[in-house]
Amino acid sequence: MRFQDFGFRTKLFTLIGLCALGYLAFAVTAAIMVSEVQIRSPLYNKIKSMQDLRADILPPPLSLMEPRLLLSQMSVATKNQEMTPLRKRYAECRKEFDARRNHWKQANNLSSDLPQQTYLDVATSSDRFFEHVDRTFSNLMQKDFDLPEARTQFEETFGKELPILDQLYQQNQAAIATLSVETEKLAAADEVVADDTVKWWSRFRLGLAIVVLSLVVSLGWWIAQGIVNPTKTLISRMREMAEGAGDLTARIPVSSKDEIGQLSHWINTVINRLHDLVSEIKRSSIDLM
Repeated sequence: MRFQDFGFRTKLFTLIGLCALGYLAFAVTAAIMVSEVQIRSPLYNKIKSMQDLRADILPPPLSLMEPRLLLSQMSVATKNQEMTPLRKRYAECRKEFDARRNHWKQANNLSSDLPQQTYLDVATSSDRFFEHVDRTFSNLMQKDFDLPEARTQFEETFGKELPILDQLYQQNQAAIATLSVETEKLAAADEVVADDTVKWWSRFRLGLAIVVLSLVVSLGWWIAQGIVNPTKTLISRMREMAEGAGDLTARIPVSSKDEIGQLSHWINTVINRLHDLVSEIKRSSIDLM
């Protein structure tokens, strides 16, 4: 059965269905694009800005910058009142480092594109620093700094161990610098991939919109022509009959089985009966004459 033989309702529902499918496809592609690349939105930029600001004003947990500074401050502390908050903050730094190290140690949290050794260099240098501090200063930190001998012992030990601490600190900073370069490269590459993905899906959506729009316009025009042209033929034929100049032997062409086609068929049936009736009347008139 040809499509043009279907009724107007079916044709119109087909046109509506095509529009709905086009809209659904457009929405699905938009959702896929958003799910793959959810960056650079106003909310994303706001969150990233706050994270960047926090990263600028707070020492990073994987860096030894703050623990190294705290040890220097401890070496010049003169009483427990000064030593207690420094000791407490050092313990917090150690806890934060362990938490972040365990977080990034998990395979699913560290990018597979990032060389594992680059991160391990940072973690290893930090571990060595904290282990050395634990062996050398753990007991000294717990002493009563109100006593001169406790302060003197800590200061002398710090001066003796300072070259080793600085060496470990420099190793940590060098590893962090290398890791920073690698992460910046990966971030830049990810941004390129994200931009390419957005551009590809945007072009795909544009092409999809053009195709759907073309199909809708073409189908709408074809349906309209299937209604308008046969209707014009019917109007012309009925006008001829109404004006009395109609040719009862002519028939309206039936090119479909839709409502217009059925109407044309039944009008042809009426014309055919009129033709037979007129012919019968003519024969009767001749017979009477």
